[in-house]
Amino acid sequence: MTTRLDVEFEVEGNERLRAWLYVPDTPTGSLPAVSMAHGYAGTREHGLDRLARAFAEAGFVALWHDRRNFGASDGAVRLDVDP
Repeated sequence: MTTRLDVEFEVEGNERLRAWLYVPDTPTGSLPAVSMAHGYAGTREHGLDRLARAFAEAGFVALWHDRRNFGASDGAVRLDVDP
């Protein structure tokens, strides 16, 4: 089992990214971590929750964030994909 927490953190430009932090229910000491974000215009709401949970169930801490300008994260130019 895993626990999912709503978190946010500040990035360049004083904007905040919103994320879900997945942690194993019985963490012990230092744990390996993985940072996740959806490709291009995707957000956390687009259904990769089970992948982040699988990482946590395997003993990782997983941080899955919405990219700047997308989803719940800050950004002045909303939904702009600039590869």
